[in-house]
Amino acid sequence: MAGYTVKKALSDACYFARRLFLSTGKAAWIFGTTFLIVVMPVIVEVDKEQQAMELENQQLGVLTTPGSSGSSSQSAAAAK
Repeated sequence: MAGYTVKKALSDACYFARRLFLSTGKAAWIFGTTFLIVVMPVIVEVDKEQQAMELENQQLGVLTTPGSSGSSSQSAAAAK
């Protein structure tokens, strides 16, 4: 009789572990696919916007820097 209860407990534990593993796998799949579909495009767009802002700031810095190459070529042309 004691052997039957141990066998039953072991069987129940294996069943529970299998069900837990399957439900955890399903939850991980749902989370992963939702992340790829919803969050990744947002991350890509934020990165694009950040790169565009950096490029704009870099171009603005070149234009507003005193003694830039454009003004030195103008002064060289005026010296001729």
